[in-house]
Amino acid sequence: MSSTNTEANNSGAPVTIGIIRETLIPDETRVPLTPANCEEILSLYGSRVTILVESCPFRCYSDKEYLAAGAKIVEKAVGADFLLGVKPPAVDTLQPGATYALFSHTIKKQPHNRDLLRAVLDKGIRLMDWECMRDALGIRLVGFGRWAGIVGAHNTMMAWGRRSGCCQLFRLREAQDWEAAKKRYADEIKPEMMRDLRVVVTGDGRVGNGACELLEPAGPGAPGAAGLSGPRVAAGARGHGPEAGWSVEFFSDPTGYHSVIWPFATRANVLINGIFWDHRCAPLLTLEDMRRPDFGIQLVGDITCDIAPVASLPSTLRATTVDDPIFTFDPSSGCELPSDNRNIDKAYVDVMSVDNLPIELPRDSSSTFGELLLRRVVPEMLLPHVAPGGCSRVLQDATIAENGKLTSAYAYLQDYADGEC
Repeated sequence: MSSTNTEANNSGAPVTIGIIRETLIPDETRVPLTPANCEEILSLYGSRVTILVESCPFRCYSDKEYLAAGAKIVEKAVGADFLLGVKPPAVDTLQPGATYALFSHTIKKQPHNRDLLRAVLDKGIRLMDWECMRDALGIRLVGFGRWAGIVGAHNTMMAWGRRSGCCQLFRLREAQDWEAAKKRYADEIKPEMMRDLRVVVTGDGRVGNGACELLEPAGPGAPGAAGLSGPRVAAGARGHGPEAGWSVEFFSDPTGYHSVIWPFATRANVLINGIFWDHRCAPLLTLEDMRRPDFGIQLVGDITCDIAPVASLPSTLRATTVDDPIFTFDPSSGCELPSDNRNIDKAYVDVMSVDNLPIELPRDSSSTFGELLLRRVVPEMLLPHVAPGGCSRVLQDATIAENGKLTSAYAYLQDYADGEC
């Protein structure tokens, strides 16, 4: 780096970045910034930036690795300008008046995170959501989508192996990393094991592409990392008529779109769902669809993982865990079957709905996310007008609440925050 660039990066108000300990989900080992990312930030911005890392024994990177990268290890990152995390923190750990950036899982009015938003408002916290950080074209700047797709597709294939009896696929968390996992595929999985498998994948973003990287990275019909292939639906919804397709307006106003998956749902036996879905849009499938006699899906890998009834799929009744990733759904009753009453009746649908899939490859996924954050978001945090009191367009558009109020773009969440919906 030239001395001119270094001087430019060092200009402006000092900024302290904090990396919080994940508290709500004990097995969440991912990080928003890796030690290598921290080292590069400190190299780029010099004494202008301080990085505080809350001590944590279960991260995929150790305190010692962060310390060696130049970060300071603290019990609580008090006074940081930005507190960065992955998943929502426990409400009782929130610092009043602080600025948090993380996946809050509130913008779709998810009931299980209502208390988080209420606490954010009560404590005057500025809450920014990674999911809402987008460029001028509306494209998301950061995400774990590729790795959610890879791990979600793997776990779905693992579930199919168990249901069909064709194979016993290893768990990705048993592999040292993605490269090691791919070597195991080559050694353990043969295409003939999946002869009866017919997969439909929805979504053409990071998640859908990640799933297809495992299934068919060389193109339709070619074996993927796991030696598998299958049909793909590039989008799960279309516009008002059968000839209408996606448009950029869908992301701002998805009303009037309808699902086009049904022809595939009669022919495929596995659905991997990786679409962007908005509560204003029609669902991908309805309960009535799943009760039809020609419905062919026996296994759903719902990487999108919106929880019913506000969901693209009515079968995702709950998020599952890495330790117990599958439950069985009975479309006739709309209920989950008890674990001791499951069988492979084709009328029942197995559901894989883990909502933190990338933790099975925590270093790979954190490295990708951290690199995106370093290149696309950290510079926004360090713009001269951000501190004190200012905000870049990217950060402002991603700000759900500040000073005890919802911002105008997220005012639609008021009834949700108030417990009225």
